[in-house]
Amino acid sequence: MHRTLLFILFGAAAAAATIGADDCNATAISELVEWIDGRDDGIIHQSLQITNGRGLQVKSDAAKPIEKGEVIAQIPWECTINSGKKYSPHKTEMSCGVIYKLAEELSRGDKSRQAPYVRYLLNNLPNGRMPGEWSYEGKQFLSAVLGHGALPPFEHLWKTDYTQNWVEGCAGDEADEIEHAAYFLTQSRHKDNLMVPIYDMIIRTNDVEKVNTIVYKPEVIGDVFRVVASKTIQPGEPVYTSYNIRCNRCNIDHLKTDDSNYDCDLNNLFHTSDIFSQYGIVDNYYPQSWSFDSGDSMDAGEFFSSDRSLQHVSSEFSFCLRQDSNTGELNVYWGAAGNSANDADIAWAGNQLNKLQSLLARKDVLEKKQEIPLMEWESIWKYHSMVSTALDEMIKASMLVSSGGEDQDEL
Repeated sequence: MHRTLLFILFGAAAAAATIGADDCNATAISELVEWIDGRDDGIIHQSLQITNGRGLQVKSDAAKPIEKGEVIAQIPWECTINSGKKYSPHKTEMSCGVIYKLAEELSRGDKSRQAPYVRYLLNNLPNGRMPGEWSYEGKQFLSAVLGHGALPPFEHLWKTDYTQNWVEGCAGDEADEIEHAAYFLTQSRHKDNLMVPIYDMIIRTNDVEKVNTIVYKPEVIGDVFRVVASKTIQPGEPVYTSYNIRCNRCNIDHLKTDDSNYDCDLNNLFHTSDIFSQYGIVDNYYPQSWSFDSGDSMDAGEFFSSDRSLQHVSSEFSFCLRQDSNTGELNVYWGAAGNSANDADIAWAGNQLNKLQSLLARKDVLEKKQEIPLMEWESIWKYHSMVSTALDEMIKASMLVSSGGEDQDEL
């Protein structure tokens, strides 16, 4: 599909080039930087280097570091791709409008008002990185690993989301390649309903020691989008942000200090499973934020109390998994009082963990039978390891508390 789109939008010469090759991408990046930096309100820090379109870093030969408070990138409103209609900095969910707008700009190709950004995006399509774009075989196997809806991410968030959200929810054309590309580009790159060049190249991490930027979104239509250094970034050091580190409960109460480094600037409350389903990221980073629903536990659901009124008991439980930087030990932290797992939740988690371990024992046999692309196969087993570890640590921590061994910390 990638080659087809380039042929349609930019002609045979572009399609003949090696898609995603370094020289092709470098040209697109150079044009993009010149386009933004040439605007009156556009800023690209002179010490910034874009590494192959997939990350930013301070130039190794920079005369000095980028200091805390310096603007790394300032993107004018007209360089972003947005719905062109209403805008609110507090709206974080992807809208139909911004997808349609991106599809429109993609279809215009070199005639687009954002042509430099469009060319960059076409050189960096997700190409099956996210589970929603996977092969039929890959989707089916991931569904089996997740117990057909027992474990997150739940299927409506990845397996059927394109049909439900775009085709049905936005009246999109399921057969339109440009709309398909626009949907997954927006899903993987948008920042709260804005497609923002340069920002969308920053490496994501959940390591609080690595995150070195703060994002300031436009307050109203016409404002600029700014990325500012939250601490000194040395020459040769990558630029990092996070999908869920600053405003996630895994970090706020544990790491918040009087220092202004800890500005809570992101409206990101994603769980680890969300980052996998929406962005295809399965790096085994910490802290991790997990939420499970033991919907078949005995204490879940509706029941009649002593006064015969119908009551509901939630079957959801959430926790954070943190790693001690010195010992490597993993620790479970519960989000709030009363949020810890009950006996039925623990039994449910044990049953799910047993199923995952049984599947792992058959991995070699399954590999011979499956016809799944390598990237999908490896991503599935990485996520299998992550969710298995999370369940195992939760069970051990809950059993320790139940036995009176130690109290679990709350966030």
